[in-house]
Amino acid sequence: MKKEKLLKKFGGVLLALTMAVSPIGAFNPETKIVAEAAGGSTFDTTVELPANMEWTGWNEIGVASQDFYKVTLPSDGIFKIGLMLKNTSHIGLDVFNSSDTSYRVMTTGQMNVDDSAWTGTDSKALSAGTYYIRVSSESPRNRSQKQSYRLKTVFESYGVSENGKDTYDNPKEYTLNTTVTDSFTATDAEDWYKVNITQEGKYHYTAVAESEVVSGYNYADATLYNQDLFEKQHLGKACSGSPASSDIYLAPGTYYLKIEGNQVKYTFSLNNAKIENGKVTKVKSPGKKKAEITIKDVTGVNGYEIQFSTNKNFSKNVKTKSFEIAKTQIAGNNKRKIKIKKLKRHKKYYFRVRTYIEHNNVKYYSDWSDAKSVKIK
Repeated sequence: MKKEKLLKKFGGVLLALTMAVSPIGAFNPETKIVAEAAGGSTFDTTVELPANMEWTGWNEIGVASQDFYKVTLPSDGIFKIGLMLKNTSHIGLDVFNSSDTSYRVMTTGQMNVDDSAWTGTDSKALSAGTYYIRVSSESPRNRSQKQSYRLKTVFESYGVSENGKDTYDNPKEYTLNTTVTDSFTATDAEDWYKVNITQEGKYHYTAVAESEVVSGYNYADATLYNQDLFEKQHLGKACSGSPASSDIYLAPGTYYLKIEGNQVKYTFSLNNAKIENGKVTKVKSPGKKKAEITIKDVTGVNGYEIQFSTNKNFSKNVKTKSFEIAKTQIAGNNKRKIKIKKLKRHKKYYFRVRTYIEHNNVKYYSDWSDAKSVKIK
């Protein structure tokens, strides 16, 4: 009996090397194994299966028995497994990410079915690595017949893979203004990125969840922390068909981007973004030592700064005054007016404007506009 069992195992493995193209479909592997591969009797004697395969033959299994297999995934991606039964009351299938069965990543099973379709299936996003498959039987429906099963596996690569777990202490380096593609799986639900900001200003975050729904709610949710994790800003949650997008305002320093999610491939970027410029549309002197500056009304800003000088290059005799929105006057046609007093009479002054946004008591500015001039009465 031992010799026959051993020959069966070796014969199954040799037959597994014979492959052919399978039909195209939602749950069709790239290759077919022409006959079954006899499973190992323990985790230490597992039989290696391709990540994409389908048995065309049946594998017999004894009463209250277990067969063990393993499959190696070359990258993160969606792994699907199917089970078909014959003459059995119940056969269960479990997938583990190690030979330690304390953490099961997939499970499926069927009861009281014969020659069924691939209805005993499960689908999960899994990280690159080796996974162990255990097929367990209970009892046959008809004891005069052998109970048996067939297996099918399908792997759809994300084209990315993790090199160890990310943490605050072990983040990936992110370069500003670049696009990164990453993924979450059933065994990896958290990514950390470290980014250095060298220039104070506005930044724009975008993220897209690219993967099909595997199970449950698939998303990628991002939060930006300062270096000591004391301050944080939620950047948005991307899910299938609903990208995330947000503007943030950052001072120079080191930041940590923590992205959490569930079984999804995602793409994100953090880019420099300019605050909308103001514009001086008209300058006049309505009275002695006074100037009235008409500017374009910019939405979404907290206020304006007016800079003025008797030098057209603003290289000397420069003064700057800040005006909150409430301290400006609506002038109609999407314009506002600002008045400056105590100027020198009969001097030609140049005026320019920039907008600002205030965040956490810090002001972030746009570029300066072009200047316009007027001679003061």
